[in-house]
Amino acid sequence: MIKRFAVKRIALCLTFFLIILGVIFILLDILDIAEDFRLHWSTAVINTIFISVVAVFIIYFATKNYLRSSSPETLALGGGALAFGFAIILYGWLPNSDLNTRYTEYDSGVFIASAIYLTGAILSINSQNTPIQKIGLNILSITAIYIGIVLIISILTWLAYKDIITFLTHTFSVHFSARDIVQGIAAVFCVSAALIYLKKYRELRHDIYFWYSLGLILFAAGVIFISRGPLEGRIAWLGRAAEYVSYFYFLIASLSACKQSGEKRIANNKDI
Repeated sequence: MIKRFAVKRIALCLTFFLIILGVIFILLDILDIAEDFRLHWSTAVINTIFISVVAVFIIYFATKNYLRSSSPETLALGGGALAFGFAIILYGWLPNSDLNTRYTEYDSGVFIASAIYLTGAILSINSQNTPIQKIGLNILSITAIYIGIVLIISILTWLAYKDIITFLTHTFSVHFSARDIVQGIAAVFCVSAALIYLKKYRELRHDIYFWYSLGLILFAAGVIFISRGPLEGRIAWLGRAAEYVSYFYFLIASLSACKQSGEKRIANNKDI
């Protein structure tokens, strides 16, 4: 128990550290201090490893838990991981992508994932009173949702590739663009969901809500930081680091949910 509490404290400190460091980097850029820093690493490879590959495990454990418990928060956890993980694959590896297509790939993944996270959080408020569905219905619903997510992002990417939608390339001023609106809304969605889960953690003390909320806060911070400077700049790399850590937290949340549902099922079997 003490060891688990210490791990949570470290995770909480790391979250605050990354956010504070991001704010410092933004201030340094505003003051034009060492703003020429660039790190030319392969973002496609690193993003794939730390987001898309990790997303596969998140989806697996979240799906496993949802089939046991029918909990909307774990369904959203898997759906959000799929949305952003799939978008990152397209963003990094789809050939012949112009700027509009790349913007659409990334931002559609961010926005859809954040909307899914918030929807799951809202539905989880009264999830204690939701009856567990039959496993067949759960399989059908989760399959339909996952396929729908992939189709929506694929269609948006195709529309951007054909220049049918170009909204995300629009700029209102030198420092404000349509992307800022989309990413800002996504960040608000994630923080709102995090607040719901923090409230549930305070009431229930289930580990899933602690790690889920920290992951959402860092994911929101990462999205904002990446948009604040050049893709190879220090603030963008810090944003990616925040997203990578957030997905590690999401993975712990999915594992915690599986452990919790497994223990509950064992307890129910003993009662029977």
